[in-house]
Amino acid sequence: GVTTMEQLTDAPDGFGSSLKLTVTTADTLSGGENVGIRHRIEGQNLQQLKFGSSSAESITVSFWIKASLTGTYGLELFSAAGTRDILKAYTVSVANTWEYKTLTFVGDTNTAIGNNANRGFDLFFALDAGPSDIVDPYTWASNGAFRAPTGQVNFMATNGATWQITGVQMELGDTATPFEHISYGDQL
Repeated sequence: GVTTMEQLTDAPDGFGSSLKLTVTTADTLSGGENVGIRHRIEGQNLQQLKFGSSSAESITVSFWIKASLTGTYGLELFSAAGTRDILKAYTVSVANTWEYKTLTFVGDTNTAIGNNANRGFDLFFALDAGPSDIVDPYTWASNGAFRAPTGQVNFMATNGATWQITGVQMELGDTATPFEHISYGDQL
């Protein structure tokens, strides 16, 4: 399968652009094949999560999504250098319409995140998966593979299918707050 990726000015109010994927050559995934968008975060930037302790913090991820195929999609946090993960599902209800989503993940009391520049964890937005990696959503476990939730849309099987995202924000706690537009200079 083949997709194109582009940055567009098509975005909900308050955002200047979005990331868009379009299937240009369809393919039905098999086995443990996966298609998704992944963002990797360094462990030194995640220490406030207190993973590996009894006071591990919850994380809320909020984002705007627009897709041509309605149905179930997944968001997985893949932690501790690929040894632990948690999977949640979300639903695109209306085709080709911006929808705001929030997902809260409990903290991982089992495994600490290294305090270094190595991989702390990934946010993996699942777009499609082979049957070996379709599972029911679950809490922290040692699966060691990218997964997609039961009912996952077969994004790659449809020529012309599109998926767009913008306004991704990850924050401590179980409540999403309005997106913070912080300049690069202020963040530093």
